[in-house]
Amino acid sequence: MDTSGDKGGADADRVFRVLVDELGFASDFYYSPLPLCSFSGWCAALNYLLSALIIAGAIGVGYVYHDSRVIAFSMEFPDKPVSDKNPAVTGAQKAYYVITLFLLLATMLTETCEIIAGVCSNWTKMALLGSYIKRGSPGRCTHAVLRLKAARRWSNKIGQNSVLEPRRFGRRSGLFSEKLYGRAGLMRSVGVSPAVKDAVLRSFKTSFGGLGNGSTAARKLGGLSGKFGWAWLAPATGLQKNWALDGDISSTTEHILACHIGTRLFEIKYSHAACPTPAAADMTAACHLSYYCAYLVAAAPVLLPDSPVWTEKRYKEVAKDVQAALRKDVDGASDSTAQRYERLLNELSESSRDKVLQRGAELGSRLVDAYVEHEATAWRFLADFWAEMVLFVAPSKNVKGHVEAMGRGGEFITLVWALLLHAGVTDRDETPHGCSIP
Repeated sequence: MDTSGDKGGADADRVFRVLVDELGFASDFYYSPLPLCSFSGWCAALNYLLSALIIAGAIGVGYVYHDSRVIAFSMEFPDKPVSDKNPAVTGAQKAYYVITLFLLLATMLTETCEIIAGVCSNWTKMALLGSYIKRGSPGRCTHAVLRLKAARRWSNKIGQNSVLEPRRFGRRSGLFSEKLYGRAGLMRSVGVSPAVKDAVLRSFKTSFGGLGNGSTAARKLGGLSGKFGWAWLAPATGLQKNWALDGDISSTTEHILACHIGTRLFEIKYSHAACPTPAAADMTAACHLSYYCAYLVAAAPVLLPDSPVWTEKRYKEVAKDVQAALRKDVDGASDSTAQRYERLLNELSESSRDKVLQRGAELGSRLVDAYVEHEATAWRFLADFWAEMVLFVAPSKNVKGHVEAMGRGGEFITLVWALLLHAGVTDRDETPHGCSIP
């Protein structure tokens, strides 16, 4: 099936909207205080009634405490002298008053939000529709409830990170920033482009359920495959012997980082020239997915195939060597485009550098040298490559990791994970003997 053009974009958008709705149900199940509407309408009504009684009770307690001066913030008659009938209010009593008021307001707000979330929930709508199907006629409140919008669980954004420019997508900094926001909260996000959805769905349709971390895109590259397609073959494919298969690059994490560096070098080299119009969407998909995979390595290693602890350690090693190679000017603000590309290539290619940086520099150099007059084809290859990479890393038995990701607004890889589950893909092919994954 062809997903090119407007029809392909519409198909991809429709598929991912269904996945978002589906994961919205799962997110509500885990993170919303839903009533037991799936059992019966009476359970939901009882839950709402109890919430209303709690709100009324909180209001009543606050009124009684204030009216009877069980706790007070100020004297009843401030113009009169202190006496038994007009006692002074101490600082401790004022604190008790504020704390009590805060707890009562928090209780009221919590219960109110629970009622609103329950009424607007998709689970409630499904229960009402089920009741409508059984009875044959809608209830009085069915039409009104169906018009309400459920809470938005999916942020429709993907995190971005650049190994070569650690400050480019920096969002927050500070001593306790990582503790407060998590590593994912330290990096910027961009909206999920239709080009990204289209590339992933196109790669999914052409894979027929078989997953490979970029090898399929490298093999089907066409006119450029003889020039540089071989260099992008994943280390786990075991197809042929070359520098990528010599044992130095033996993990998905290292392969992602090396290919990300190669993609970024290609982008830097040709960022001064206007991208051909037909290739604009492919360039957007390739760059966004490349940055997203680097973001997953840095901020969400638990969603990747390799050991999260090892992935975090390996990323820090590579990032540290990047800083050492590029020294203070890690963003290249003082260089022209040509100067920056050459400087990055020379610095990263040194024999003293990390093997991931050397491999990434060689990939970028081969890609640039093979470009000539095929930029559009190169961007299509990179878009397919990174879409296939996302499909490769998405299958996971770590349901807990995806559930936690849904709690912070969702990850794009979770949508791909759900897409593959529908296709019956629950795990990737086993790594051939000799290519150990940490």
